[in-house]
Amino acid sequence: IRNLSVNDENKVKIARDVGLRPLIELLSSSVMEIQEQAVIALRNLCANSENQLKVVQEGIIPPLINMLRAYEDNLQMLAAACLRNVALDSANKVAVVESGSLPPLVACLSSVNVGVQEQAAAALRVLSSNPDNQTRIVEEGGLGGLIDLLRSDNKDVQEHACGALRNLSMKREVSRKIGEEGALPYMIGLLRSPDERIQEQAATLLRNLSVNDENKNRISQAGGLAPLIILLSSPLPRIQEQAAVALRNVSLTEENETALVHEGALPPLIELLQHTDDHIVEQALVTLRNISVNAENETKIVSAGGLTPLITLLRSPKPSIQEQACGAIRNLSVNPDNKVKIVHEGGLPPLVALLRSPQETIQEQSAVAVRNISVNPEYDTKIVQEGA
Repeated sequence: IRNLSVNDENKVKIARDVGLRPLIELLSSSVMEIQEQAVIALRNLCANSENQLKVVQEGIIPPLINMLRAYEDNLQMLAAACLRNVALDSANKVAVVESGSLPPLVACLSSVNVGVQEQAAAALRVLSSNPDNQTRIVEEGGLGGLIDLLRSDNKDVQEHACGALRNLSMKREVSRKIGEEGALPYMIGLLRSPDERIQEQAATLLRNLSVNDENKNRISQAGGLAPLIILLSSPLPRIQEQAAVALRNVSLTEENETALVHEGALPPLIELLQHTDDHIVEQALVTLRNISVNAENETKIVSAGGLTPLITLLRSPKPSIQEQACGAIRNLSVNPDNKVKIVHEGGLPPLVALLRSPQETIQEQSAVAVRNISVNPEYDTKIVQEGA
């Protein structure tokens, strides 16, 4: 049955014709080899969504929890893997936790066996996608064990531990706590992993952490800016997006306004202004707008070639992009040299056009930019001619 259960069609047939209860009963056998064969078969069968609910109804959770407490590493590993599959069903996520699975799963994170670590972290990753479970996992001490596994040499362990922490960090209080636990250097190290799965999990985790004000400078001080900037040029848009949002968040502090430019963020951010994904464009825009309030950055952004794409985006059909582009140009237009360059690059017509935007926030940004430009008497007539 174990061998047959690998086949997708057989997963349904075995549950229907043989039944799940006999296999579940074998989980409590006094013979370890029988337990192993039964749990492997059930793990395979639980890859089928219909079987996930059935096995819980047939009482699979208690014997699996007992198996997690076994002295045999292989049984612990297989039990955690089976629980992971069972928990793929949203209702089962609650049932698995309510049945008392968290203490032994958290204990398995400290196993010396890499396979046990991997499967326990994978199970907690699945369980932690439920908001109620997130608090329970932290209360049971899961945070420290998952953070420790970020230092593992095993890529699968790294990915699952990072994925679980990513889910847990959705809660603001947990996000703050992760930052305080000294985990940032390990997360930042994973940004440099050659494995794109790990890059994505680490970037998303840092994105979540960067929402917390205290973590914004912590990420920078721990050396997180440079690898996040590198990921802006990832071939995978989903990684670019996570890195861009993280940098957008950290760019809100005065310290990071200059640090981002010093670390070389301008070229990739400006490159992203021409991305095909509007959401990624918007993240890059917000970051440039945030750092353009710094007087030194006003000239550096223009020197790096940021003005032309910003002016182009004033004509975007998307109001949110118009607003951010307009806000960035408003900041840049404070600089006397930039006023001249904005007009010479053709920025005045789209700015004047946005004065008629139905959105007041866009009207305000464009009006202030035009006001800043009008300080130069050479452009008074030009502004009137454009219909301002």
